[in-house]
Amino acid sequence: MKFSLDELSTVCPDAIIGVDNEGVINLFNAAAEKLLGFKAVDIIGAMNITTIYEEADEAKQINAMLITASHTETGRVEEYDTRIIASDGQVLSVCLTAALVHENNTVTGSVIFMHDLTSRQKLEEKLNELLRTDYLTNMFNSRQLHLSLNEEIFRSARYKHPFGLMSYSLNGIKEVNDQLGHLAGDEVLKLLALVNRDTLRENDTAYRYTGNEFLVILPETDYAGVTQVASRLQATFNKLFPEIVDLKSSHIENPVTLNIGITVFYGGNTVEANELISQAIYTMYRSKEDGDNQIVLFESDIKTVS
Repeated sequence: MKFSLDELSTVCPDAIIGVDNEGVINLFNAAAEKLLGFKAVDIIGAMNITTIYEEADEAKQINAMLITASHTETGRVEEYDTRIIASDGQVLSVCLTAALVHENNTVTGSVIFMHDLTSRQKLEEKLNELLRTDYLTNMFNSRQLHLSLNEEIFRSARYKHPFGLMSYSLNGIKEVNDQLGHLAGDEVLKLLALVNRDTLRENDTAYRYTGNEFLVILPETDYAGVTQVASRLQATFNKLFPEIVDLKSSHIENPVTLNIGITVFYGGNTVEANELISQAIYTMYRSKEDGDNQIVLFESDIKTVS
């Protein structure tokens, strides 16, 4: 049993659009109406296929591919990803298959089958987001840290612009976990994430490196600039921590504090990402030797700021 194109268009779950040799739409099935939001009665014979593509030359490119494909065994363009514009202006990702339409051995137009990829693309974006972020704090994770840091090293080395890498950890978080449970500790970590969002600059990015080690990349920043950001981060966290944990009622002897280590790469040459991470973390642990709430710079001679 063979189906005509009109019959097929009524049962196919994918959008089917037919056009004549001038690109004017002459077939627009119910699935196409649902996908694009146009009514067939309004656009058949009145709208050119070029208007629905995000890129103006997309229709010409597909048509050229169709002509080339007509000389192949399949005779059609298959699994071609592109983007189209719905009636409300929304941009949709679709995968299309297209073929020329022949009548009496003459090409009279073409037919295009469009499969909506928008939901799949959103799922892929969500999965990619999960792969690069920490589930609890929504900070970027260590995997993303290495990717971002390598990009920043390349940019800094090429243009000789400095960037800072700041490492910090929470002193006293173990006591909170032991006395109040890990859910309370999680709330402290969420507070830290909130402080990051409120105090870091627009282009700064924070990463949860390990359970209690965090790093921040600060582009276009020297030691003085990173130190200012570090001081602001410390002060904001110290101010907000009592709102999360009541020291008196919880019998926590000391507040949770931040110790911060800083290193800066000035460009002009190259360096391994792990080397900078090691410098920042080493300096952060050096800061712990000087007491709570310390900020220490990594230089040939370690310097304590606070």
